[in-house]
Amino acid sequence: MRVSVVVPVYNAEDFVADAVESAVELPEVAEVVLVEDGSPDRSYEVCRDLAREHPKVELYTHPNRVNRGPGATRNRAIRESSHDYVAFLDADDFYCTNRFDQTVSVFERYPDADGVYEAVGTKFESQEEREKWVRGDSLTTIIKKVNPTKLFYEQQVKEKIGYPHLNGITIRKKIIENRVKFNESLKLHQDVNFFVKASICSNLYPGNISNPVAMRRVHEGNRISKKRRGVTEFGDKLKMRKSLVDWAEKNDYEAEKIKLEKKVMELCRKVIMYKKPDPRWVLSPLLQHALAAYKMSRLLVKPFFYKSIVKSIIRS
Repeated sequence: MRVSVVVPVYNAEDFVADAVESAVELPEVAEVVLVEDGSPDRSYEVCRDLAREHPKVELYTHPNRVNRGPGATRNRAIRESSHDYVAFLDADDFYCTNRFDQTVSVFERYPDADGVYEAVGTKFESQEEREKWVRGDSLTTIIKKVNPTKLFYEQQVKEKIGYPHLNGITIRKKIIENRVKFNESLKLHQDVNFFVKASICSNLYPGNISNPVAMRRVHEGNRISKKRRGVTEFGDKLKMRKSLVDWAEKNDYEAEKIKLEKKVMELCRKVIMYKKPDPRWVLSPLLQHALAAYKMSRLLVKPFFYKSIVKSIIRS
C-alpha cells in the first residue's frame, strides 16, 4: 500500500516540520504533498527546506502564492498526489508510529473498502489550552464499529457513535476526485462536510478506533477553537449544512437529503445566535429558523419546518 499524505500549510512554521517528519518515516507513505497557502509567517521557507531535505516531500503553492483557504488547498494537494490512497494531516499535527498498521489490513480484508477511519488523540500545548477544552474526551473517534451502509444514519441521524477527524482518514483518491471533493466555499467545517458526503456515497470501514493513530495539537492559533460571535457561528454551521443538502440533491440522494434538511432544523432549534445574558437568547431559535428559510427557501414547503418552529416555542 502506497499512500500520498496531503498537508495544507498555513501559519504553521513552528509545527510543520514535526508533521512532515512523522509522516516520511512511515513505510506506507510514498509521498508527502505540501501546499503552502500564502502564509504571512515563514511557513513557505520551512516547507521549501523540508522538500530539499526529504525526497518524499513535494511542495506546491497556489498561483502567485495567494491564500485560498483549506478546502482549495487540500483539493490542490489531492490533484498533485501520485498514488491511489490519500491520507490527511494538518500542518500543526503529527502521525503516531502505528498510523497505517490497521489501515493496511482493513483494505486487504475488505476489497470493497473505499476508505478507513481511525482515532485521533489530542496534545495540548499548554495547561491553559487544556483548561479551555470543552469537548470532554481528548480522543476524537467513531466509538463503535458500524457497517458502512449504516454509517451515515448512525453517525449523522442518531448521533450516538462519536465523530471522526481528518487526520485519521485514509481514502481512495478516485472517491475524492469523482464524488467528495472538499467544499472550497466553506471557511470552517470542511472536514465534517467531507466525511458526511463520503459516508453517503462510499464504503468507509473502521480501523483502529480505540487508540490514536495521529495527534492533533490544541494551541492558541487553532482557528476552530477561537471564540466567535454567535451570529457568525450559526452562519458558518448553516452554510455547511446547506451545502450538504445541495450536494445530496444534485447527486440524487433523496432519502439522505431529507435527513440532512432535518439536521438543519435541529441546528435551528439550538440557542446559538444569542445566549444568556443577552435578552434576545429566547428568540434565538426563531431568528435562526428565519435565517435558514431565507437561505433555503425550499424549507418553507416542508411540514417539518413549521413543526420545528413549534418545538422551539414550546421549549422556550
